[in-house]
Amino acid sequence: MPSRYEGFPNALVEAMACGTPVIASDCPSGPREILADGKFGELVVPGDPVALADAIERAERHSEQARQTAEHARQYVETHYGIESGIE
Repeated sequence: MPSRYEGFPNALVEAMACGTPVIASDCPSGPREILADGKFGELVVPGDPVALADAIERAERHSEQARQTAEHARQYVETHYGIESGIE
């Protein structure tokens, strides 16, 4: 999810909820907090297409690790962004 600025990136949370490995720009606000400083997906330098391409390549090369991270991200979203947490 390349971007220069994000408030609350819905598409990022939706991808995490689907168990999709995510890569996001480490732009001001949003992705860093949602991805817990990179724990639930990779953060790359905004505006750097080479960094983005390298991150995609790493995810492909280490697909099992990417799947495990994506599963942890899915569980995190379910717990922190699911309907139950919204009701609270």
